[in-house]
Amino acid sequence: MKYFIDTKFYENQNTIDLISIGIVSEDIAHIPDIIEGKEYYAISKDFNLKKAWNAYRITIVKESQFKYIAKKVYWLRINVFKPIYRDLMNKETSKMPYHTSKLFNDYPMDYKSFKKLIKKYGKTNEQIAKEIESFIHAPCRLENGQSITNNTPLLSVLNVPVVSLEDFDTQFYGYNSAYSWVVFAQLFKGVINFPDGFPKYCNDLKQELERLNETLGYNCDEQGHSYKLQKHSNYPKKDNSYDALANAIWNKLLYEFLNKL
Repeated sequence: MKYFIDTKFYENQNTIDLISIGIVSEDIAHIPDIIEGKEYYAISKDFNLKKAWNAYRITIVKESQFKYIAKKVYWLRINVFKPIYRDLMNKETSKMPYHTSKLFNDYPMDYKSFKKLIKKYGKTNEQIAKEIESFIHAPCRLENGQSITNNTPLLSVLNVPVVSLEDFDTQFYGYNSAYSWVVFAQLFKGVINFPDGFPKYCNDLKQELERLNETLGYNCDEQGHSYKLQKHSNYPKKDNSYDALANAIWNKLLYEFLNKL
């Protein structure tokens, strides 16, 4: 069973804190009745919101023809927090009368309101870890809700043979996944504490993309980046680069594209 993951995180050179995580499973048509869902998404409330909110990059901006200035760019706030705020605010106001909800939704994002939403709708990393384990093990669950472990003998679930978790061959895929895999492992206090059946590595689709570009003889630009496959008519397009679930779905589409070459 293949799972495609993506995360958003805050990194300050000393630590990597999970902000949000999205996971998408491949479609298994032969046991649809015991799959509890094909997507998982969660927002953490354990990351250091204040530090992440105030994190910025210095960018040189051209102010006029002969003048350049250094400007603080709050990248996380603009690209990651803003869409999270919008989604959570929509959830918060979904049951309000239209005019009231519009008033709230039009209110600009600020630290205080964002913190309140994260506290209400975010989850602890421990809870996220438990939910991910349940999500990954969903195809290996008995009718009574009991999970199959490595010690479970051959069983029949809804007349479908189910074997041990090793035989289910769980695989994880990400794109530029080094940091995502670190924060994923941190949810379980390290790979040594992974649940039964979880592999201790993640397949990187970016590496596979570059390998295929080189193998298929495509040319690189002056910086050494290959773009030929990315210009293929069937290459999947990204709609939202800063949403963990949207990126996880895109990772699945990229895997399917690369697998058809």
